[in-house]
Amino acid sequence: MSSLANTPTVSSNASTVCVCLCVCVCVCGVSMYGREKETAQRTELVESIFGLRPSTGSIYIHNKKVDINNPIDAKNAKIALLTEDRRTSGIVGCLGVDINIMLASYKQFAKFGTVLDDRFNRDLSSEYVKKLNVKTAELGTKIATLSGGNQQKALIARWLLTEPDILILDEPTRGIDVGAKYEVYQLMHELAAAGTLYWVQKL
Repeated sequence: MSSLANTPTVSSNASTVCVCLCVCVCVCGVSMYGREKETAQRTELVESIFGLRPSTGSIYIHNKKVDINNPIDAKNAKIALLTEDRRTSGIVGCLGVDINIMLASYKQFAKFGTVLDDRFNRDLSSEYVKKLNVKTAELGTKIATLSGGNQQKALIARWLLTEPDILILDEPTRGIDVGAKYEVYQLMHELAAAGTLYWVQKL
């Protein structure tokens, strides 16, 4: 399996997808084995790229080979993954919206690598709540109480904070209302046009 270069290439065995920056790539279609098999294959692909599953082959980013053995390696390589099931592998339901947004960036913004500035973190999460129009009564509101669409936008904000070059979205509009779907589509196109590659698994 290989993926993502300056003109990114994503391949799995005999299958290869070549894409350019400033585009959205959609992986879709129903396999002969049905939806469950198709979903498993798609998820295996993106999880392997993100270092959640062991895989063979090579990954290239900006024409350089990178070793990705775990999500930390992927994050350091400027790759982010919005997982398919936000409830089981996305949100931390008992924590506030602000903490959920900051979860992937605490080390990045901590002073001296370990000390957290609560005011700075809240200001930054507030900025992204406004940018992505996340509807919440307060930043500290438990994210589990938000609608599915607002939970999803908060998770997208989490990964945007890491400033990824490549953001993989696995079914980003699954289980959200029409209005939230439109906002997600708009966000994807705006940010892809700004120079970030968005690999989108089945919309």
